[in-house]
Amino acid sequence: PVLFTSYYGCDSLINLHLNVNPTYLIYDTLSICENELPYTYTDTIFNIGTISGTYNFCRQSIYGCDSITLLFLTVNPVYNFTDTHTLCESELPFSYAGQSFDSAGSYSINLLSQFGCDSNILLTIYVLPSYKETQFLKICDSELPYFYAGYRLDLGGTYNLKLKNNNGCDSLITLFLAVNTTPFQPDAIIGNPYINIQGQYTFSVNPIDNATSYQWHITNPEWRGNSTTNVISIFIPNPGNGTIAISAINECGESDKTELYLTSSVGTKDYDSEQKIILYPNPAVSFTYINFKEIKGNTNIRITDVSGKILHNEVYNINEIQYTLKLDISKYPKGFYFITINNNDQTVIKKLIIE
Repeated sequence: PVLFTSYYGCDSLINLHLNVNPTYLIYDTLSICENELPYTYTDTIFNIGTISGTYNFCRQSIYGCDSITLLFLTVNPVYNFTDTHTLCESELPFSYAGQSFDSAGSYSINLLSQFGCDSNILLTIYVLPSYKETQFLKICDSELPYFYAGYRLDLGGTYNLKLKNNNGCDSLITLFLAVNTTPFQPDAIIGNPYINIQGQYTFSVNPIDNATSYQWHITNPEWRGNSTTNVISIFIPNPGNGTIAISAINECGESDKTELYLTSSVGTKDYDSEQKIILYPNPAVSFTYINFKEIKGNTNIRITDVSGKILHNEVYNINEIQYTLKLDISKYPKGFYFITINNNDQTVIKKLIIE
């Protein structure tokens, strides 16, 4: 009760019921992302551009008393990045920020920052080409070892070579290397080495696998023939001797020559028909004799085998004292041979059998 004096001086008694309502001081913490602005906090709006800080709010409680809220506000940034990568084709697929990319282009990548806020990366990928090529190359064996783009190649074959192109990217070249050799020497020339009738005569060799052409050589200037193949036709108009030879040719060079000695008795008098030259014994084993009878002067004696190979070639002076010639044939294998006798411009060919 409260005792006080009234307006008229009289004592008065009042019973007072007093309620004391509290005032509040509130602390609050708030963390938001920059892209959440504008943000509403109770009856307050934080607009775009709001920064982190401490904010005071005075409000009335339910009892009508002033209350203070102290807000600690954190505005976390949202990041926007641009990034560029230049790659070689062989580096695809490319991994970036947990994602895989198979081709060139621009890509928008959404990530969460350390504060849990959305961030964006604009990724641009450039892809430089890596080349795959196939090349065919032919060289000569004389060029081995062959160096190609820094690689040493010792043999022909297929090679997969890794190189760096102008962009620094790996490139693959599949190289087929063919190694050619100088042609082998042709085998024996096929054809008759003994000519007794004027005309065209054909000579040949077996083809050489890697030859692209052939070169024929004729030593007798009166014989006519020309060919770049393995076959030649030669016109032989008159008596005489000579050698024909052939070599095989390709881009790597020329082989050794194969030769055949030819004897032409075209238009000559055959002494053999007059029995002026006698060969005995025939068949023979170790020795054979030539009796010349009326033949005199320097006489060339040549022994050849059936392939035309010259085994003996010598000039003898036949006269009245020495007109029988003894020939040693003991070193020759059994078989057929030809003895060609040239005296002045006359030729006689005798066939000899060695047993």
